[in-house]
Amino acid sequence: EMIGDVRGEGQLIGIELVRDRGSKQPATEEGRAIGEACFERGLIFSLRRGGSVLRFVPPATTTPGQIDQAMDLLGAVLDEVSAAH
Repeated sequence: EMIGDVRGEGQLIGIELVRDRGSKQPATEEGRAIGEACFERGLIFSLRRGGSVLRFVPPATTTPGQIDQAMDLLGAVLDEVSAAH
């Protein structure tokens, strides 16, 4: 529900978080909460645009299994933060 756009090429991905898909109001507070929760669980990425864009830049040696694991973790955290806000 909070994902407004996904952009990038290859493994370099940006995920834009929005409070409302119609207005595309940035979900900066939620993005910061997602970043903190993921960091506590071992997933590190950068936050852009005040926290409303998650930017993934994994090392070239990252395996497909590790990418799947990271996306599963991100999905769980997105659900948690979405339910809390």
